[in-house]
Amino acid sequence: MGDRTKRRRLNSDTSPIPDIIVDKNSWNGFCEIESEPAFFNVMLREFGVEGVKTVDNACASVALLNIVNNIDDITLGDTLASFKEFTMPFTPALRGDAIANFDFIKKIHNSFARSMDILNSDLSLKDEAVASKSSRQNDNSASNEAAFHFIAFVPALGRVWKFDGLERQPQDLAPCTDGDWLEQVRSHLLEKMTAYAEDQIEFSVLSVVRDPLKDYTEQLARNVKCLQNIRQHLNETQLGDIKAVLGADDFDGVTLKSDPALGLTDECLMAVEPSETEKSISDNDLPQEYVRLVSNQQGIRLSIEEEKESRRSEEASAEVRRHDCASAVEFWARALASKGVVKELLG
Repeated sequence: MGDRTKRRRLNSDTSPIPDIIVDKNSWNGFCEIESEPAFFNVMLREFGVEGVKTVDNACASVALLNIVNNIDDITLGDTLASFKEFTMPFTPALRGDAIANFDFIKKIHNSFARSMDILNSDLSLKDEAVASKSSRQNDNSASNEAAFHFIAFVPALGRVWKFDGLERQPQDLAPCTDGDWLEQVRSHLLEKMTAYAEDQIEFSVLSVVRDPLKDYTEQLARNVKCLQNIRQHLNETQLGDIKAVLGADDFDGVTLKSDPALGLTDECLMAVEPSETEKSISDNDLPQEYVRLVSNQQGIRLSIEEEKESRRSEEASAEVRRHDCASAVEFWARALASKGVVKELLG
């Protein structure tokens, strides 16, 4: 009887502790997320985007979409590609509304939000609405400014474009080439930073670059293809000499075919075309070239493993960030309240 009484008191809803558990999947908003590269790399992969990574400091979902949707020859994934095609005839304003109602993006974005983030966001919107009704809203006040604001600069169609969510449409800044577009952006960045220097507002720079893992995989494919071709022209004596030079472990451990663990597929190997340099290697130089390629492969494989480890670390960081401790906090807060501890702490 005593245990049931304790449980009943522990689960009592009469304690002065508000509910703090929020269903992120049904919440109709976007939470602010801190500028952390690992989180946004995970988001890009879950969006279905392949071949790019964010480096240095990262950006918010809309800025990411503004960038990847304007990069040629990029794999967006089926869902994002369909969304891009569907919204292509839209105006910038309508496209922004479409993003705001795009559950696929919203769920991935808000998966990093905690219950308190959502409650704070709702409270902020409520305060703004109340202030607006009472005509006390100040558009320039710091309280109405987001903690993070993201602007994307993108080279497209021979021009540099600025994508700023506070502006009605993308801004055409200047003509550019692939080699000088960053110089065109530099002056705009410095101007923006200088304007807020006295307010001690911190800035971070976004960079979306080609995924190094893709480059490493292509390098490995070319390396393996060359080794395959050379090995076809080596006799047993030459192979024995090579094994003596490399050592049994390195000789036997070389990759000579597709390897899923390294991301190397048969399709990657078939796509490799021999270069003119490879075609010009004489038969006498084949053993030496084979040894060189084996040595190079070790470095490539190490780079692939390091990059894959970086991805595992990003996934782990994202998993920790996505874990919401609100349920545990609420449980123990109610438990303490039921024991009268909260009242004692509050005096």
